[in-house]
Amino acid sequence: MANDSQQTVHASRSKTGDAVTDLPLRTRGASLDRLGRIAFPGRASNPPGEYPPYKRRFARRARSVSRAREFVVGVLGAGVCGEVAEDIRLCVSELASNALRHTPPGREFLVCVLPRHGVLRIEVHDAGTGVPYLCAPTATDDRGRGLLLVGSLADDWGVSDRAGPGKAVWAEFKAEGEPR
Repeated sequence: MANDSQQTVHASRSKTGDAVTDLPLRTRGASLDRLGRIAFPGRASNPPGEYPPYKRRFARRARSVSRAREFVVGVLGAGVCGEVAEDIRLCVSELASNALRHTPPGREFLVCVLPRHGVLRIEVHDAGTGVPYLCAPTATDDRGRGLLLVGSLADDWGVSDRAGPGKAVWAEFKAEGEPR
């Protein structure tokens, strides 16, 4: 475990034995540099092409949705402007809610924050079967709007295969100043 005044990184093992690296919910001073990488004051930026993924697993519990949202906000810190930060929070909530619904009992879902050249990618991995798709809910339907929200708030979104069962659903947000 490393500890300094700017950042604390915890390494642990999940129930499945996979290594998990996460940041505390209140990472101080984090921001995105001009290449879209997470940068911390007083620390050298990552070399070009190297982007640290921030990952955390969450139990299949309702309170995990808010914890996933807090995790992502904690990683981003104050480096993302208000409107985009709110869009990211809402997308994380929707993707984590879907993962919670589709993760089999006894399994966890994984949230990854992946800064890349001018783009912030949020991935939510679950072990559920099936592929998410956009719905056309009626005014009285009480579900089916989550991916519509993600599609309208994120610059891009999609579904990817992953190692093991399930899929990764992701949303991407371009850095300020990048063409949308």
